[in-house]
Amino acid sequence: MPYPLFMAGRWDEALERAGDMASWDVTGEMSALMAVLPTICVNRGLHAGLQKLEELSAGHEGSSDVQRAGGRSATMAVVREAEGNHAEALELAKDAVRCGLMTGADSPLVRIGFAQAVDSGFALGDLAEVEEVLDLLGGLRRGEVWPSLVGLGERTNARLAAARGTAEGVEIGFTAAAEKFREIGMPYWLAATLTEHAEWSISEGRSEEAGRLLAEAREIFEQLQARPWLDRLDRIQADATAVLTAG
Repeated sequence: MPYPLFMAGRWDEALERAGDMASWDVTGEMSALMAVLPTICVNRGLHAGLQKLEELSAGHEGSSDVQRAGGRSATMAVVREAEGNHAEALELAKDAVRCGLMTGADSPLVRIGFAQAVDSGFALGDLAEVEEVLDLLGGLRRGEVWPSLVGLGERTNARLAAARGTAEGVEIGFTAAAEKFREIGMPYWLAATLTEHAEWSISEGRSEEAGRLLAEAREIFEQLQARPWLDRLDRIQADATAVLTAG
């Protein structure tokens, strides 16, 4: 299954399991495939694959099958975000979460949709929307909150505190999220958390700590071949160097 391979950072195998891009067929495991493959395609620069997924998902627009409808929403959320259309990406990602919750909190759509919705909300600079995304999971019972969702929640709360300029909760939130992702073996979200933690640390003048976080994040993103994140790390390090030089 591509979904657990994606989560484990085994992206080459996930793409191999999905088959040749020219003949991708997502009718069987719609939600799992459509939830994770777009993210891999964006990070790997596989534009033809992303276009193929968009074409495949078009056939499920308005579907009464919530897995297929949610899979389409998850796919199009990533596509729209890559295009810079954060508002539409946010609504699509929230729809993916809602569709996933209709089948159960263990649906891949819940975690993938949640992560994308939060990213899109922050890209818009709309913290109220991010809070609304968190509220989508507010009705889950303790036993329904998967460890990965716990990690995503900690990461989101840390990002909210950082965006509001409230130091309290940032360090502990990012650290808790990173520990959770490390514990359950989810390198992609671990590296993203480390990157965001490093950005905040630099803003607080803690360059040494940021350097350690960035080094670990870079090692992971290089293994994943996640080019957009590697470019982001380059910008962060360049900015940090400029600050040190100016100081």
